[in-house]
Amino acid sequence: MKTILSSLVLALMAIGTHAQTCKIKIYYDENGNRIQRALECQRPAPPTDTPLVQQEQALAATGLSTAANASFQVYPNPSETQINVRLDAPLLNEGCSILLTDIAGKTLAQKQQVKELLSSFSLEGYADGTYFVIVVSGSRKHTVKIVKQTGNGFR
Repeated sequence: MKTILSSLVLALMAIGTHAQTCKIKIYYDENGNRIQRALECQRPAPPTDTPLVQQEQALAATGLSTAANASFQVYPNPSETQINVRLDAPLLNEGCSILLTDIAGKTLAQKQQVKELLSSFSLEGYADGTYFVIVVSGSRKHTVKIVKQTGNGFR
């Protein structure tokens, strides 16, 4: 029964596109007594030819992160009263939308077809905590986490 169960477990672990190979190794002492049983698994290397992996490799080669390629900055962060979103030329030309959402995803403020270099959002009236600025341009969506924090943080 144990052999069948072990075979079943190994077969289930091998299902999938990135199947791993597992072996159960049993170690014996000089008298033939079992002293250790170990499960050793080897997972194959992930594929490197997918478009997402190639894009990440290209970004890593340039030293830029995905947020840097988004062509906008959000400041100050953390903020007490307002945040500024500065868009660069590529996003301005596309007429993007900017949303301010709470952590639950509820939209608190929104600006559509933005053509100005600098957009501001007031945080007054909102509780201290985490919010998100989402810049939507065509089919792309870039999200930045911001923190509203009043005072010096020591209470």
